[in-house]
Amino acid sequence: MNKFLFRCRMLILFVTNQEDYLWQGVIYAVVLALNKFAFCVVVHWWLYGAYVTGMKARSILNGVVYRKALRLSSCARHGRSVGELVNLVSIDSQKVEEMFVYYNSLWNVPLSVVVCMLFLWREVGLSAFAGLAVLAVLIPINAVFLGSKISQYQTLRMKINDTRMRLTNEMLNGIKVLKFNAWETLFQEKLLVIRKKELKLLRKIAYINAITAVTWFLSPYLVSLATFTAYVMSSPDHVITAEKAFMCLALINILTLPTSLLPTAVRCIGQGVVSLNRIAEFLSLDELVAAETSTTTTTTSADAVVIENASFSWDEVTPVLKGIDFQVPRGKLVAIVGHVGSGKSSILSAILGEISRLHGRCVVQGSVAYVPQQPWIQNATLRDNILFGRVHVPTRYEEVMSACALLPDLQTLPAGDNTEIGEKGINLSGGQRHRVSLARAVYQDTDMYLLDDPLSAVDVHVAKHLFQHVIGPTGLLAQKTRILATHNVTVLPMVDTIVVLHDGRIVDVGTYEEVATRSDTFVSILKAHNEETSKVHEGISKRTRTRRAIQPRSPDEITPFPKDPHEGKDTLIEEEASSVGRVRWRTIWGYIDSGGLGSFSFMVCGLILFVFSQILTNVWLSSWSSDPVVNGTRDREHEYKRLAVYGGFGGLQLFFVSMQSLALACGSVCASSKLFSALLDAILRAPVSFFDTTPIGRIVNRFAKDMDIVDSTLPSYISFFLLVLVPLMSTICIILYSLPVFAAVLIPFGVIFVLVKFVYSTNLRQLKRIDSVSRSPIYSYFEDTLVGLASVRAYRRQTEFTADFDQLVDRSQQAWYLYVICVRWLGVLMESVAAIFLLLVSLFVVFESGTLSAGVAALALTYALQVTGAINLSLRSSAEVEANIVSVERIKEYSNVISEAAWCVPTNTPPHTWPHQGAIELHNYSTRYRPGLGLVLRGIYAKIAPKEKIGVVGRTGAGKSSLTLAFFRIIEAASGQIFIDGLCIGDIGLHDLRTKLTIIPQDPVLFSGSLRDNLDPFGRYRDSQIWSALRKTNLETTVAAMADTLDYDVGENGDMLSVGQRQLLCLARALLAKTKIVILDEATAAVDVATDQVIQRTIRQELAECTVITVAHRLNTVLQYDRLMVLEAGQIREFDSPRRLLSNRRSALYSMAEQLKHAN
Repeated sequence: MNKFLFRCRMLILFVTNQEDYLWQGVIYAVVLALNKFAFCVVVHWWLYGAYVTGMKARSILNGVVYRKALRLSSCARHGRSVGELVNLVSIDSQKVEEMFVYYNSLWNVPLSVVVCMLFLWREVGLSAFAGLAVLAVLIPINAVFLGSKISQYQTLRMKINDTRMRLTNEMLNGIKVLKFNAWETLFQEKLLVIRKKELKLLRKIAYINAITAVTWFLSPYLVSLATFTAYVMSSPDHVITAEKAFMCLALINILTLPTSLLPTAVRCIGQGVVSLNRIAEFLSLDELVAAETSTTTTTTSADAVVIENASFSWDEVTPVLKGIDFQVPRGKLVAIVGHVGSGKSSILSAILGEISRLHGRCVVQGSVAYVPQQPWIQNATLRDNILFGRVHVPTRYEEVMSACALLPDLQTLPAGDNTEIGEKGINLSGGQRHRVSLARAVYQDTDMYLLDDPLSAVDVHVAKHLFQHVIGPTGLLAQKTRILATHNVTVLPMVDTIVVLHDGRIVDVGTYEEVATRSDTFVSILKAHNEETSKVHEGISKRTRTRRAIQPRSPDEITPFPKDPHEGKDTLIEEEASSVGRVRWRTIWGYIDSGGLGSFSFMVCGLILFVFSQILTNVWLSSWSSDPVVNGTRDREHEYKRLAVYGGFGGLQLFFVSMQSLALACGSVCASSKLFSALLDAILRAPVSFFDTTPIGRIVNRFAKDMDIVDSTLPSYISFFLLVLVPLMSTICIILYSLPVFAAVLIPFGVIFVLVKFVYSTNLRQLKRIDSVSRSPIYSYFEDTLVGLASVRAYRRQTEFTADFDQLVDRSQQAWYLYVICVRWLGVLMESVAAIFLLLVSLFVVFESGTLSAGVAALALTYALQVTGAINLSLRSSAEVEANIVSVERIKEYSNVISEAAWCVPTNTPPHTWPHQGAIELHNYSTRYRPGLGLVLRGIYAKIAPKEKIGVVGRTGAGKSSLTLAFFRIIEAASGQIFIDGLCIGDIGLHDLRTKLTIIPQDPVLFSGSLRDNLDPFGRYRDSQIWSALRKTNLETTVAAMADTLDYDVGENGDMLSVGQRQLLCLARALLAKTKIVILDEATAAVDVATDQVIQRTIRQELAECTVITVAHRLNTVLQYDRLMVLEAGQIREFDSPRRLLSNRRSALYSMAEQLKHAN
């Protein structure tokens, strides 16, 4: 730096001293340019290392967080939502990466200040300490006080962001339930309330950043003003000469870059520390203890599972299983039975080690396969879901597919087993998902199988087929250890041992004959089953005079939909597309408009006026330094006048830069608010088909990473761009003022800069898009792993899943690494061109030394030095702004997705009392899930009378659930109409329709919060009414036993409750709503027969005045209904009373009843 400044001084002296040779000035100019070039190479090599180090840190943190998630204990896992964990890899790891780029500012800025002050002291003596005093005030205020405030607010903001992302994630996962119940506005209001709190903190952070920007905008001026004031007033002999003014400004301007980076550095380091603490907090959570289950791979012991006097708990406090004592002999089939909530699934979790053991002993020997009660299906082909990483062995594969009754389903899938399955198996029926999950377990060929009620969601004949060919004594798993939690009583005589659970305790263990004579719990289950079975038998015997043996139809006889001619792999979810080319002006204008035209106008005006006032300040200083010196001094009054005017210009700068900074702060927060609201509204109004074909990770990416860029990163880059644009504009104006002839050089250089920026921006922008797109699979995969964590750990696939996750991270880092290289390439290239620019300015000064005053030459050289950094930073920061505005583009993309029909149609609003009867008519109704797909319902004609109870039955894939979706217009009509009380539902608003219907869906979905919030989200009912609904659904005792009763937190997705309890809660919610039309879609599939009887009795009593449509696999559930609709291949095959259908031995219902009889 000393030599660099020395060369600058020599150039000024060359202009002042007319006796020096021309070649001396040329050498000074060349050396000055070479010094700048060497400096830029060293700086950008260091920045390259800092960015790469940060990139590696992000990769490491993502990998560590993922590995930690795979080892989380049950208590730790239930304390963290999926949204919070996704935030760690989407936002927090990125904040830590950015911290590595700026952490050196903590030492190099103070060092730069000290060195520059030493040189300034050599020029102006003790007066330099006046400028140092200014910096001594500014740096602590900004770096310490304001920086700590930003860190404090950022910590609070990230906690709120976790809450927002948790609710967003739940909203996306339960979007179908939101649509069914018309809860979109409820969740929209909840999210906007959370967002309002987040925006409040963002506004505070923005104002602090604005204050910081103002101080650093003015810091060079304030330091120079303090220095010149102290110097002029300290002695009459102290005058501001051109040489001294140049040296002081050159030194002060050297501080401009590091001090201008300091606000960004403080912000990024503060945010990085906050994120690092959040990640550290997560990494300190409890892990699964190896001793929870002493799992071994040996198979020498006679018992595969031994549990001795053990108690287990989900929260490590309240036991859900107490005093468990039982053994599972190797190669035996053990059934676990009990009422809803008795602990059947928990005991399987205990064997897997997924639940904390409070005391006792649990030993599991051999490898394990697990079939969860709610199937976990990956977004992959059907074959990949079954193979689950295993090698494809055709004979074994065909054997498993046949045993699991999946071969007929291949005929209905567009590309057979190469058909892509959507997230959570969205394009499979409930029964198909269960059979795929079972097939995955069977194909793994492990020592032991844990089966959590896999027969509940399939038809009776399919359940019989699965037991005979897979689970039972003659199935593929006959030689394996099998533990089956089930409500299917018909299979119990064929198991080796039955374990009866009641209220978390084992009340009996033995053979079927033994427990049937001594267990009251088991006897009650058998009694309920026998009552239901007798209804079927009586129905057949009373309605038929002659009986003949009817063999149950095999799954191969199921009539499939016609298969579309299609070869290769069917693609459900397309690769995420990214825009190409420049960001459209419409996007940029959309961001400006969202921030407010007033804020934008104030910002532009403040910027222009600030540049103008800065130019006047420097022109005034140039004029001042050129004043003649008489006998080594100037007129003191004149000097004070010059100094006062110089200070007055500072007041103008303060006003204008404050106007610009505050306008940017207000506008950026306003833009964030409007963009988020528009995105949320568009997503909530999108049809369900959009979510079927769009991975949740892509949507989460918009709400998490892209929204964070719009909230904090983009405003920071805009602020930094303006920070470097101001000196660049003033520098160019000063140079043109000092050397008008230099305009001839500036034009070609301007063309070069524009061309370089065009090439650079094009690449940078596209790399940013690729980087954004490549992050979505990371979030989707992480979320998918968390949902299926129990299965991943049961199959011991952690290593493979970790490798796949690392590969996704590496793929994302490829684009980001190229992005970093592109930024550094621009830096070196631009500063090289700027060094040439400096050389030309210096040569102009040398060759025009005879006509230039020392003041003008000093001014030109000062700002030529400044422009070398300003050009590079302005071009790079403008390209960074354009690259980060890609996030606005991506948010806008999802803010303009196709919406479903209007929620309300003001011109066709149904009466408040509609429907007053509940009559339903379907006229030639046909529908499909999405345009381009085949019809799932075809030509449906049906009339349902008011208060009529209709049962809908049929084989898997017959269209039963599709019919329920049609009533709610989740899928729209391809042709035909549906009328309710004479009103066509296609003509009214969706909310007007859906609020008048009630559904209990096949997959029970609850949201985090209390039981009260899930039962009565709008707060419309009294506690007495809620307790009454719980009593009618057999949940009153269970809820009363909970610590907080109605305020009990059900956890994310209702994880603190069993699947059966969740279904009963959904039923209780329906009883509270009690609309004229109630639809039950396999609502009792996960409950035992006794509980099902209570529910059916409740439906008959409480919903007697309602039209009820029930989709059921259990035929005895709907035999007491008024009429039964038998669907096959999307058409009504039969629709009549059970009595008439059962009296016809050729009817499909008669065949189903016979199959049920034979199954029993």
